[in-house]
Amino acid sequence: RDGSLHVAKESVEKYRELVCESPASFSSELAWSLRNLSSCLYRTGVVDEALQAIKESVGAYRKLDAEIPTAFKADLAQSLGRLTTCLSKMGVRDEALQAASEAVTIYRELALKSPNAFNIHLARTMVKLSTCLSDMGARDEALQIIKESVKIYRQLYKHSPAAFTLELARSLGSLATCLSNVGLKFEALHAIQEAVVMHRGLVEENPAAFEAGLALSLANLSECLFDVGAGCDALQPVREAVKIQRKLVQENPSAFNADLALSLRIMSVCQNCSEHIGQSDEILQAQAASESVAIYKLLTQESTYKSELAKSLVVYSGSLNDMSEKQKALQAIEGSVAIYK
Repeated sequence: RDGSLHVAKESVEKYRELVCESPASFSSELAWSLRNLSSCLYRTGVVDEALQAIKESVGAYRKLDAEIPTAFKADLAQSLGRLTTCLSKMGVRDEALQAASEAVTIYRELALKSPNAFNIHLARTMVKLSTCLSDMGARDEALQIIKESVKIYRQLYKHSPAAFTLELARSLGSLATCLSNVGLKFEALHAIQEAVVMHRGLVEENPAAFEAGLALSLANLSECLFDVGAGCDALQPVREAVKIQRKLVQENPSAFNADLALSLRIMSVCQNCSEHIGQSDEILQAQAASESVAIYKLLTQESTYKSELAKSLVVYSGSLNDMSEKQKALQAIEGSVAIYK
């Protein structure tokens, strides 16, 4: 990664020099190299610099699009998609929504003229738009967009299963979340069950490449099972998810700590799956919630994780209350309230 980042930076600097000499000849190459640099910076965790690079790329493509409207639409849409990712990561949700909406609008136009070339890009960008809409509380709109994305992915999967299994599985996971958000619990369960089957098939072929996706879908499955009243069945999938994610965290903490924290919170909730919960279950419930809180506290320099910390503090407070740790439970819930304020 460090090597590719170095090359990307050198490429940007070289094209800056060339643009000074001949803007008409090299502006598009500079815009492309800035998008590539943004991707490299994002992968190395330097999100603020990644955001600045992609903003410059979008600006360059807007200028090119204004000069030659038909030539750079796809490039502009692609950079807007990358801008959406960076803005979402930085917690700038309203601007992320604007960027995603514009990207989808462009890809819709392009897909009408050339569906074989642009339907895949439209589907991918719709997943981003759906997430942005959910983040802004527009849950019904988010559901409609992700349904359309899944429909496109199903068509692509039908013609080329090997190429689109992963992306269909991911979009089904997003669909499950959107369905849950509007109270369609059983529909959500069916969607995530289909996603888990697909992820398991991918893991059988290549565990190292696809275990992370399986773990996320298993945690999502546990949430859906819990939501439909199958609490005791919900515990096993998330335990499997946590086991996978602990291994992944050992290999790459920065990439997988957030996923582990989420699964630990879900496991804590699912641990309380019986009216006859014992003391050992209460301890495990509190331990999982406590570990989730601890991880999110390490991640809160990124604003996107503050709301997740607040949610984990609520769960932790509940588990402490079940153990009659009233004072600690009060401190945890006060911490959550302070974040929400």
